[in-house]
Amino acid sequence: MARIVVIGAGMAGLTAARRLSQGDHRLTVLEARDRVGGRVLSTTLENGAVVELGGEWLSTDQQAVIALAEELGLRLSPIGLNFAERDLIGAPHIPTEEHGRVSSLITRAIDALPHATRLRITVEDLLGDVDDRSDAFTVVRRRIEGSAAVPLDTLAVDEVMGDYGLEAASYLRVDKGNQAIAEAMAAQLADLRLNTPVDAIKSIGGAVEVGAGDLVMTADAVVVSVPLTLLARLRFEPPLEPALRRAIHSIAMGTAAKYAAPTEYAPDLLARQSGEEPWWCWTGLGSDGHSRRAITSFAGTQRAIDTISSDWRALLTNAAPEVALGDGSVAMDWGTEQWSLGCYSALGPGDKALLGAFDTVGPIVFAGEHTSGAGSIDGAIVSGEQAADRLATYLASSRTVP
Repeated sequence: MARIVVIGAGMAGLTAARRLSQGDHRLTVLEARDRVGGRVLSTTLENGAVVELGGEWLSTDQQAVIALAEELGLRLSPIGLNFAERDLIGAPHIPTEEHGRVSSLITRAIDALPHATRLRITVEDLLGDVDDRSDAFTVVRRRIEGSAAVPLDTLAVDEVMGDYGLEAASYLRVDKGNQAIAEAMAAQLADLRLNTPVDAIKSIGGAVEVGAGDLVMTADAVVVSVPLTLLARLRFEPPLEPALRRAIHSIAMGTAAKYAAPTEYAPDLLARQSGEEPWWCWTGLGSDGHSRRAITSFAGTQRAIDTISSDWRALLTNAAPEVALGDGSVAMDWGTEQWSLGCYSALGPGDKALLGAFDTVGPIVFAGEHTSGAGSIDGAIVSGEQAADRLATYLASSRTVP
């Protein structure tokens, strides 16, 4: 029976823990926060509307998170909007066909790039060559930058084809809030300790010591599942391999903030994007199929946060004047949240090659959206599954060694 410690009770860590707990192992999960879920955080407004202050949009083609939610018995409901289709604030409605035209324009431009060029140029380089100055193109430009949560001149072209949605898709959310996925997984674990931030990991012979303040635990193996910003601060003894250190310190972490306000009545469905800054707002359907009494806004990149977060409510009133805002709004700035210091990773040109450094098979394995190259709930879950499988492979091989 192996003793395993999982560091981090976000989606990746909990997925890995749940998978490993199904084997013949003694498992402990250590989490710095006073809750589970990591960068997925659901809350209920005073008027009863459930909103997401963290990861929100679940695409129907993200099979890992959809399968996990269903396996846990959690009901999923349509949001009622296409993440990629937004109107510019203060401008006429943009038809679906126009969004499709611009997406096709960008996709064709990417497909036409020589492989070597595609690896080295940024999204700003790409868009600058094909921008037709249409409202739909402005939406795409601001949407990609906001969703990536880093400036376009630092973002790799391949990121455009990932979770930022050039293709049409359908989107869901968990009825009880996306954080319910984490809470359901946590309920299946026998030893989960909150308010226990880990600061050191030490390999000693065939064992691993995990230090969390005065607490020191000895394990046969460890899953490290903390955000990149915190991973860079962990003390490893001996130091990690150069390729791992390079990946940890080279991959960028975006920053984003969200604001959710209750509404006096159920508003119409809307999705509106600022043409000047990478921020937008939207409503959505509730579990009953009717519009929720809430409106949410998201600002991606530090520039956007600095520009608008001091006056969210006024900006929402300007963006959606037909929506009557109620009292009791909530907000979260992930760049200042102690145990995140950012929202999710964003790959720059050439960074995809760094991801292989996380595919270690040994007593210490890594999980988290940054290891999968997909800054989403689905990417975190996939990374947790992969980390658990790598650790299981190591434990099985170590038991066969004389």
